[in-house]
Amino acid sequence: PPPPPPSPSPSPLALAKGGAPCVSGDARACSGKGVCGADGKCLCAAGYEPPLCHKSCNSGQTGDYRFETCGSFCKPDRARDHCRMCKCRQCSFCAAIVG
Repeated sequence: PPPPPPSPSPSPLALAKGGAPCVSGDARACSGKGVCGADGKCLCAAGYEPPLCHKSCNSGQTGDYRFETCGSFCKPDRARDHCRMCKCRQCSFCAAIVG
């Protein structure tokens, strides 16, 4: 029997969002804060963390991220606590708290 067909390749955006290699020339890759290297990895500007070049962050809290984002964990009714964590700092409800 013939070999099975190869699986379809994920889209470049899906790869970048998953933290996998970026695709050179994709303006959405590396969060606009870096460039896609020849090896398919983001080369981030100073102050931004790979793999997707998010703004660096250090809350000092165990289990927190090393970059700012707005994770599904983050809740507006817990903003006072959650907005201190890097994993919540980019949430819209944190703007007034983080300032």
